[in-house]
Amino acid sequence: MLDHATHSSISSLLAALVLIAMGTGCSAVDPASPNVVLNVQQVSVPNPLAPPAATVAVGRGSLDIAGYMTTPYPCYQLTAEAQQSGATLTVNLTAASTGSGCAAVITPFGFTAHVAQVSSSTSHVRVQQTGAVSGFPTVLLDQDVAMP
Repeated sequence: MLDHATHSSISSLLAALVLIAMGTGCSAVDPASPNVVLNVQQVSVPNPLAPPAATVAVGRGSLDIAGYMTTPYPCYQLTAEAQQSGATLTVNLTAASTGSGCAAVITPFGFTAHVAQVSSSTSHVRVQQTGAVSGFPTVLLDQDVAMP
């Protein structure tokens, strides 16, 4: 049993943590929402002008996606998020300029993405490039899948 002083200290600490989280833009995570771990690196491809592409491997409650996409400059940072809408899981890869000066050269980025907490009802996967990269293909993968 906690004494009153300890209980008050814990309550104050929790209240402070909630305020800090609210001030830094943290939000509650829905445990049923898919989450993405993205790894990105610049890669060498035989033809950087070839259309970007991706492949998907299905696991129990997860997907592993691998591919590459291009940007007009090497100074881009890629992020990813997944959204479930009915039976379709959409993974958005966002390319955002880092703001630093770069030579204008088409740059392929290789990526792998592990998507966890995928609904067993998922039957279609779409991977698309979003962000400020105009003139580049946006759909990297649009494929039916069979979740185990």
